Amino acid sequence: MSNCFTYDGTFDGLLTAIALLRESGDQPESIAPASQAQMGLFGTPACVKTDIARAEALLREIRARASAGVARTVTYIGLSELPDLELALLEFVSLAFKHGDRVSAYHANPAVRRISEAARKVGVEIHRLKGLLRFRDTAQGFLWGPLEPDHNVVVPVAFHFRRRMPREKWMVHDVRRGLAVRWDGREMLELEGHAIPAVQLAKAESEVQDLWKTFYEKVSIAERRNPRLQRQNMPRRYWTY
Repeated sequence: MSNCFTYDGTFDGLLTAIALLRESGDQPESIAPASQAQMGLFGTPACVKTDIARAEALLREIRARASAGVARTVTYIGLSELPDLELALLEFVSLAFKHGDRVSAYHANPAVRRISEAARKVGVEIHRLKGLLRFRDTAQGFLWGPLEPDHNVVVPVAFHFRRRMPREKWMVHDVRRGLAVRWDGREMLELEGHAIPAVQLAKAESEVQDLWKTFYEKVSIAERRNPRLQRQNMPRRYWTY
């Protein structure tokens, strides 16, 4: 039997692979997206078929046997889109089943340290975007919040604004990935590609932007400018929007 496994590149696919490996007790040499897998010297990798129900069941079991925080850490790995974390996540999940919530404190373990650091980066970005995301008025009658985050965090950011602005109609739009979440005042709808509506800014939007630029120029004190502090509060990669 192959000790190298591939999945379809989705997070559900990875969780399916981890669930199957935990059930079988196999210790794989590698787990990788099928698009990145390499032919081995002694055969082809085993391809895991994605099973969404099994993936969701694994997350529920992690939440029950460890904690909601550990389950969130695992979920954040899926949002991180960082490479080569599959084996580390398998070990992290195995330790979570064995030690419960205490796994989060095992930073001496390289796998736990890698997973915790990757999840921390995702959490920091979600927290930042809750405060930095700016919505624009559109001619279509909804607010448009474009962003280009490092990680795939459009859904958790949208959940925050559903709580924050439940009476508004808006769309959070990850421009680089071609993903969006739209809220119509009743339900959230995840969109991608051509399903995302083209946005036309309202006439008053440019006037509001000009007013903010004027306000900034008038109230800023040149002697107290601190570009380094500005970049700490608003990293350069977010400046576009």
